[in-house]
Amino acid sequence: MAKATNKLSARTVLSISAPGRRSDGGGLNLQVSPTGAKFWLFMFKPDGKRSELGFGPAHDISLTNARQKASEARKLIDAGTNPRDERRAAEAARKAQATKLTFGEVADSLIESIAAGFRNARTGGSIPFRACFRVGL
Repeated sequence: MAKATNKLSARTVLSISAPGRRSDGGGLNLQVSPTGAKFWLFMFKPDGKRSELGFGPAHDISLTNARQKASEARKLIDAGTNPRDERRAAEAARKAQATKLTFGEVADSLIESIAAGFRNARTGGSIPFRACFRVGL
């Protein structure tokens, strides 16, 4: 006999207030903290050891979205990949892709964006003006 899934309804998720875990089936759980905060957890066993993967707070992530994320995680597990490792790799790639601008680069881009509004080329294009502008900030 197959295990039951989709045990929770959207209305049930809103009405639950007692602390504890409520299973939706397929490894998806709604965790309710003693303060009443609700968040989604996906529980799985990649190498025989139980692991948990958080999907976010229930007020931001709907039941439908949580089920979809759980389905994607189960597909990764079936493919032999740990969903937690996959998430860490994606986050590391996102951080590496983000560029950190220096103050000087931001100041130069600001000057370039407002240079068209200057009255003459001497004011907006001169190096002393840029230096004074940077010091003034």
